[in-house]
Amino acid sequence: MRKNILFLLLLSLLFSAGCLKDEALKVDDNTSRVLTEFTNGDSSTLNTLAIVVSSGMQEEDLTELRIIPRSDVTQNVEVTIELNPGLVDSYNTENGTDYTVPDGTVFTFSNHNYTLTSTARTDNVKLSVDPSALVGNDYALGFTITSVSNGDIGLKKDYLVQLKAKNAFDGDYTSNGYVYHPTLPRDIIDRPKTLSTLTASSVLCELGDLGANNYFAVFDVDASNNVTITAAPGASGGAYTMFTSGLPSSNPGYTPQWPNSDQCNNTYDPVAQEFKVRYGYMGATGWRVTEEIIKRN
Repeated sequence: MRKNILFLLLLSLLFSAGCLKDEALKVDDNTSRVLTEFTNGDSSTLNTLAIVVSSGMQEEDLTELRIIPRSDVTQNVEVTIELNPGLVDSYNTENGTDYTVPDGTVFTFSNHNYTLTSTARTDNVKLSVDPSALVGNDYALGFTITSVSNGDIGLKKDYLVQLKAKNAFDGDYTSNGYVYHPTLPRDIIDRPKTLSTLTASSVLCELGDLGANNYFAVFDVDASNNVTITAAPGASGGAYTMFTSGLPSSNPGYTPQWPNSDQCNNTYDPVAQEFKVRYGYMGATGWRVTEEIIKRN
């Protein structure tokens, strides 16, 4: 009986070793398999294609297509890519967003087929867009690799992108300044801000530190780098007033409370890439005024 048990254990060990050997061979074979995908593909991540505002269709590099580095490529890979509006719908559902797929007057995706080789294992997917048509719209597109002539499609088969118009002032900034308020005056210290394009010459910016309360201004820069400031459509606080020459002297009157107050004259410095602003709105108990120097990161 004991010999039988030992014999069965030996058979079990030999069988397990054989299985492990087979699995190892499969893994080794798998590492050299030809796989094609988007380099930064991910159906749950919204990438951004930001294009400088201009009129008319212009061709842009959308994203990179690749054969993954470990693939053993011995013949060309013909790749087909198609639009996939369902990716935008799924992203909206999962994230509570409201991106829409633009029509053919906004973009063209004419090159659906790409050839990758053993020496040219990557290529840029092309898209033509009219940047002027993007202004004021939340557009997004989804793309999917639908076929390859050699090997298989990799895990990163989908690519999702927001189409965004971008002017010279669009970007990430840091703000420092002061909020003058009848009862809640306060410093603004190293506050991050993102200024987003509205037109070729204007951007949307949070008023002081009140973005969470829907206070947003439009900064419109003219040829002389003077900034005209108005309330953004639907913003809180009613009309916004510029105080270019100094703080208001009544309702109530204010005196400068930080060292750079005198620089805030509603201008844009293109060398330093800074907005120097002073503006505000009339509240129930008087003026609320923000002074800020908003510098590009």
